[in-house]
Amino acid sequence: MKGFAILFVTFYLGQSRADRDWSNIKPIDIDPFGLNLKDFNITTPRIVGGDEAIPHSHPHQAGLFIKIGSNTGFCGGTIISKKYILTAAHCVD
Repeated sequence: MKGFAILFVTFYLGQSRADRDWSNIKPIDIDPFGLNLKDFNITTPRIVGGDEAIPHSHPHQAGLFIKIGSNTGFCGGTIISKKYILTAAHCVD
């Protein structure tokens, strides 16, 4: 799909916290390209205009770390089956 690879489905957003230590996030899926989380240079996220979710309260949510060429990004997605995650087009374009 448009030459992208979803590298990590690392955590459910319901478990995320603003003060999370990103180096301890474990991928649910195997990384076929041999990259690790440190390659993404993720800064500490901030919750703006919302509240921290109760852990496991949104088990259908996923975080996606995406690398296209030399660019990296993070997007959210919805788990729609064991094999597929639905995300926004701008996350993979």
